[in-house]
Amino acid sequence: MIRSRDKIFHLALAISILAGTLFVNIPKKAAAATYNRNNLCADAAFIDKNKLNLTGIQNFLVAKGSFLKTYSEGGRTAAKIIYDAAQAYGINPITILSTIQKEEGLIYGTYSKTFNQVRMDWAMGYGYTDSVIYSQYKGFAKQIDNGTWQLRRNYDYWAANGSVWNVGKTMTIDGTAVTFANRCTSALYRYTPHLGGNYTFWYYFNSWNGTTVTSVSDYAATYISRLPESPYTVTAGQTFNVTVKYKNTGKLTWYKTGSYPVRLGTIEPTDRTSDFFNGNRLEMVANYYNPGATASFTGTFTAPAQAGTYVEYFQPVAENRGWFGPTMRWVFYVQAADVPDDEPDDPPVVDPGTADGYDAVKISQTPGYNALSRTKGQVFSLWVVLKNTGETNWSNTDVTLAAYDNGDRDSQFLTEDKVPLSQSTVNVGYYGTFKAYFVAPQTPGVYVEKFRPRMGADGWFGPEITWTITVK
Repeated sequence: MIRSRDKIFHLALAISILAGTLFVNIPKKAAAATYNRNNLCADAAFIDKNKLNLTGIQNFLVAKGSFLKTYSEGGRTAAKIIYDAAQAYGINPITILSTIQKEEGLIYGTYSKTFNQVRMDWAMGYGYTDSVIYSQYKGFAKQIDNGTWQLRRNYDYWAANGSVWNVGKTMTIDGTAVTFANRCTSALYRYTPHLGGNYTFWYYFNSWNGTTVTSVSDYAATYISRLPESPYTVTAGQTFNVTVKYKNTGKLTWYKTGSYPVRLGTIEPTDRTSDFFNGNRLEMVANYYNPGATASFTGTFTAPAQAGTYVEYFQPVAENRGWFGPTMRWVFYVQAADVPDDEPDDPPVVDPGTADGYDAVKISQTPGYNALSRTKGQVFSLWVVLKNTGETNWSNTDVTLAAYDNGDRDSQFLTEDKVPLSQSTVNVGYYGTFKAYFVAPQTPGVYVEKFRPRMGADGWFGPEITWTITVK
């Protein structure tokens, strides 16, 4: 069906409905040196629909002080109405915002501070011509939808359909010859056939950075840190949490969702499925990180069942734009969980303890460097992998990793002062994992948490395990 609104384009815009004002807030031509009436904007910029995501549009309205930041209609915020139209018709959100500003001044300046029903009803001036007012297009949401549709229609059809609006044609507008250098220029003049209105559009579109097409070159990052450190030793099947930090050193805010969400992606090869989790992306913790902020990316890894050395490569990626920043590499040593060692390692020289027939050596602990920082009341997990080098199998009903300092000690982080054995039994020559959730105390300070394997009431055995925890 042919849409009748296609024949409703601007002959003189809606600003005339308010006290005879034509093109509100027309700026002084201080920047006129770069203004070209024949080439108002680049085509790619005009249709850059992902220039701002929903959060970006809302932040824009807040930054400009527009009352639209709190406006909603039909369950959608003003930002959502603008975003939906931009996505539906493939138009740069700043194209829409600049048109609203040019028509009714609702984004910035005098008329943006307080609600005015008439200006809202004709927010994009759509359907309010010199000769006829089309009341069926009255209302903010209708204006944004129909006005954006018309801009795209002008760009796709009228700029190249063999009419007087075609690219390359010359038309006299307000007594001045205008040659349409590209589709964007044609679309804007067909929407508003006046020099003043299009200068106003050009001014705001440029001032609000609508001309710069979002590029991956606008993104940059500096690697900061990772937990656990590399290399890191784990037991086959072991689950553990990871955190990677990058500093946003680019021009753009990183968003967790939207058109260009920033994530940490697998590379070498690009988008490969990781051996440690089901997928190829680590998500940001916060919803956004401004330039200069340090972003955290987190995930949960599970070590593969096959023992061996694994190398995992990651790099920041702005989805739908490209990869950027330095590559981060992890080396993981995965130890077999159930295969005995025919040649057991010699145990370290430690107090043998009093548990006859029991002994152990440490294989790994997390974090590997034994020092960590936590906030008051924070809940976090720690674990240790020990190898049974004694003469007796371990049972999780008897063997624990207990708080120790030349004997029993009260842990500041555990209620029961012990870390349980994850496996039900660990035979001689096999590996056992001790894991528990710790709770940081409410008193800031540096705590040294020492633990040692214990066999029930029979006594201590094996190495001492130490964590130095700074509580902030």
